[in-house]
Amino acid sequence: MAVLRRHAGVVAAFLVSIWLAPIAAGGDAASQDVVVVLRGSREEIRGSLAGFDDEHLTLRTRQGERKLRWLQLSPRSAVSLRKRVMRSDSAADWLSLARLCRELGLSREARDAVGRAVSIDPSLAEAGNQLLAARNPPSTSRGRNPSNPPYPLSTPELAAAAMERARVHAARAREELGLILHEFQTPHFIVFTDWHPGDHQFIRKNLEAAYSAVAAQFGLSPKDNIFVGKLAVFMFERNGDFARFARTIDEIESMESAFGYYCGHESGMGHLAMWKPDAAAEGGDLRAAQRKWARVLTHEFTHAFIHRYRSNQQVPRWLNEGTAEVVAHRLFPNPQHRGLAKDLAVRQDIDLESLFDDEFVPSGELYPVMETMVELLIATDRGRFVRLFDQIKQGVDPEAALQQLYGWDYPALVRAWRSWVVSQR
Repeated sequence: MAVLRRHAGVVAAFLVSIWLAPIAAGGDAASQDVVVVLRGSREEIRGSLAGFDDEHLTLRTRQGERKLRWLQLSPRSAVSLRKRVMRSDSAADWLSLARLCRELGLSREARDAVGRAVSIDPSLAEAGNQLLAARNPPSTSRGRNPSNPPYPLSTPELAAAAMERARVHAARAREELGLILHEFQTPHFIVFTDWHPGDHQFIRKNLEAAYSAVAAQFGLSPKDNIFVGKLAVFMFERNGDFARFARTIDEIESMESAFGYYCGHESGMGHLAMWKPDAAAEGGDLRAAQRKWARVLTHEFTHAFIHRYRSNQQVPRWLNEGTAEVVAHRLFPNPQHRGLAKDLAVRQDIDLESLFDDEFVPSGELYPVMETMVELLIATDRGRFVRLFDQIKQGVDPEAALQQLYGWDYPALVRAWRSWVVSQR
């Protein structure tokens, strides 16, 4: 569940559990043993698949982790491995494979992959035909253009202001709430916490692991810093202190039942607040608690990245939450999400068009709807989806941008979504 205050640019969502191992990207495909051959050479790389997305894969070898682009592999290695890790019943995955084949110059394999995608989801026929008819193979690489950086560049003055702003919040917590918060820093975060010092390393490892996982989904290097200065994290021992901080510092009421929230400002600055919940809340199942926490933390960091992607311009809630869910689902799959969306698609008693009103706060059951709406946009045309984001970040009205790029206003998007999601397996 998320809380959004339009005037402050706040995006908040529940976070769960705390005592976890570092996050590993790649979802259920992680730890598969693989052997790949680099393109243009006979060099073999052996290891286990630590994670992947549409653009990159990470192999864990004896010499350490090695991140490669799919296009660095020989065509046979790339296609064989992609088929191995993709979902054979996913039309979107087959269409993604078709794009990879086009980039590798494998026209026949691209046609076969499009055929499989369309056999699963006939609504993708137009997108598949456009992909095959393209004069030049579509490229998924995100080369850096210094004149058009992927996030607003900070300055030493802004970075110093962000750090000072975080320390002012910590001082207010001490003066107004009686809390003593110890400060430490990691490459991307400045942390204020009343946890025992022995637990600080746990916080360091998991925050940086979350940053790396989400950065990969946005095509950024973990060495990049998308935040202004460093993202402030306030980590509380007790729920009551967390709720008092939310009420006093961020003026957010009734947070006692929440586990955390991300608060962003239109200046690009922001902070994350969490508390350490009772481990017994997950019934003593540490593995389940680890996965649930990692998935929701990934969702939250996706909001932080969206906040800073291209510009500090706010995107509509349905697109923000839907994209965060898509990224979280890719790294930590939830097999129930498609079924839940289908159940809602056939119901006529829910006003789904209210999702496009940012004053409306959707319940948790509507998150699969927003997620699959974003999946539909990506499956229809990934390039248009990127342009949709870019136009909104440039200040274009979201519905106008959707109409221009996809030919759908919001009611038409709902109709297209109902038809599409019901047809999915």
